[in-house]
Amino acid sequence: MNLIFSIFLIIVVVMLPLIKFYQRSNWTKKQRLVNILLFAFSFLLIYAPLHEFCHFISGKLMNVEIIDYQFYSKYSSGEFQNAYVNFSELTTNQKFIITIAPYVKSVIFAFVSFLVLRKKRIKSSFLVGLFFSIGLLFSAFDIVDNLLGYINKFGDWNSISKIIGHFWTWFIGISMLSVTLFFTYRIFTTHKGFPENND
Repeated sequence: MNLIFSIFLIIVVVMLPLIKFYQRSNWTKKQRLVNILLFAFSFLLIYAPLHEFCHFISGKLMNVEIIDYQFYSKYSSGEFQNAYVNFSELTTNQKFIITIAPYVKSVIFAFVSFLVLRKKRIKSSFLVGLFFSIGLLFSAFDIVDNLLGYINKFGDWNSISKIIGHFWTWFIGISMLSVTLFFTYRIFTTHKGFPENND
């Protein structure tokens, strides 16, 4: 996927919801601005390494030999999408588990973030933003970004489709995305005008 489209996707799926989430809150302008900038910057630092670490750790758990890996893109040389983990020969089951691991993580992160935020007990603008951005928005972006890659016949979901077929790939991918978006939407709507009493 080209860089311009990726930036557009980051703006639509991560930045705009994050900005709107904070704009609708009762935290101070300074708190809002600091957190928006913090989590926007953290996206560049966390997203790709977290995704690749899921491939890495799932491979380690299955005792697969890891040949090479790079958790961070080389931003200084203009690379934004070149993090990777390369494995030795994989069985079909190993390849499926390793490839789908980041998306299982996304659903788990979204579910945990939903459980943490739904009762609105946390009042900290940082902690609420942490769960909302990393747990929900980053998770939704990971699934959306890679499903769009699948349309162009590359990426993780393309590898998964070679194992389980197109129907099940779309079924699992859209199901994961739907669950993640549902949790995100619920927190986005329930946290309007939050916190009620901001001291």
